[in-house]
Amino acid sequence: MFLSRLCCRTSQTSFFLNTRCFSNPPVLQRDQVKLTNTSYAPSKHAISLPFTKYIELKKSIKLYGRLTGAGTYAVGYILFQVMCGYLRPEYFSENPPPIMLFEQQLDPQFVMFVSAILFGGTCALSIIFAFPSLYFIVRSKNKVNYRKREKDLKRRLNHHRCTEAIEVDFRDDYYGEKIEDLTDYRFWVRTQQIKWQNYRQSIKQSAKKDIPVTSE
Repeated sequence: MFLSRLCCRTSQTSFFLNTRCFSNPPVLQRDQVKLTNTSYAPSKHAISLPFTKYIELKKSIKLYGRLTGAGTYAVGYILFQVMCGYLRPEYFSENPPPIMLFEQQLDPQFVMFVSAILFGGTCALSIIFAFPSLYFIVRSKNKVNYRKREKDLKRRLNHHRCTEAIEVDFRDDYYGEKIEDLTDYRFWVRTQQIKWQNYRQSIKQSAKKDIPVTSE
């Protein structure tokens, strides 16, 4: 029994080590990922927010932020047009005076249109980036646990991330932004472990090639 387990584990290890992850990411089945032993120390503070609840809350905050940003863009666009019509009504008349910019005459209606788009986009981006803070002002009871879980996840990703890969594929989730559940997290960690193994193996192979051969 012990020999069969040892042979199975040895074959799995040799398979993962022979997989090149520098130019091509490892092909793994998400439902069959098993992590190897790691030396990561978990958070010293108890976190009452489960990981699944944290992911759901993070996705809802991102979704609500984008929806709020879209609404803010529309409000900012309309508000800018109204304010321009109130402050500079001559630009919206039948014969508007041209706007001089670098000795060039510009159509004032076109300038107002582009300015309204930029103003609305600036307002939308500001709301999207500030929405998490605004959300936790209203839902302050989840703020502490959410920040703890977010900090703990970042520490875990920084601990397992392979920073010595020679090439990074465009599909490679280097920062773990595509992690949506525990299966995705295990898959990401196992991928990084394989990259570290391949990196160490390449270092050993390059060291063997650099050893001079002495002829007797």
